[in-house]
Amino acid sequence: MQVLSVGSAMQRSILVLGAMALVCIAGCRESVPQAEMTSPAPPVGSQDAREGAISYDRADAVRRELQALMERPVSAVAGAPFLIINVNGTDKFVQFAGGAGEDLVLDLPRVVLSDDEFERAERLLADHGVAMSGEAEVPALAANFGSDIDDAVEAVGVILLQVFELDAGVALDFEAM
Repeated sequence: MQVLSVGSAMQRSILVLGAMALVCIAGCRESVPQAEMTSPAPPVGSQDAREGAISYDRADAVRRELQALMERPVSAVAGAPFLIINVNGTDKFVQFAGGAGEDLVLDLPRVVLSDDEFERAERLLADHGVAMSGEAEVPALAANFGSDIDDAVEAVGVILLQVFELDAGVALDFEAM
């Protein structure tokens, strides 16, 4: 499996996310606040988008992968399926849990963020409902997007372009589990 060769930090995060999914994604609903939208987010890349809206080359691919995640069945044994969005050529990634009838939950493990990235993530992602969560041993930034895939796509853009400080044409690899 490609993910296992990326590094121990990613392995720990994947194991933790898998364990969280096994416990029950309903617990995520209770511990991660629903993202509150004061006004609907414009489509990523739209011409009349609000000032500062994020546009990136792979936004449509991210949207398709998140939609596919939300259509996958939730297993009584394995729990909720999840998606890992890897940034090619780096150890950076973003992961989501979800599934048919479940909420879309973002998990950005603290271990993949430098101190500067962590500070930027806390500040820049607050508008998307992202907050600190996770166990003391494996802290993470997390958000419950409910069924709002557009806001999740926007949050991925913020992470890629403003937190990781990558360019809009960054190559991404998607791994569904």
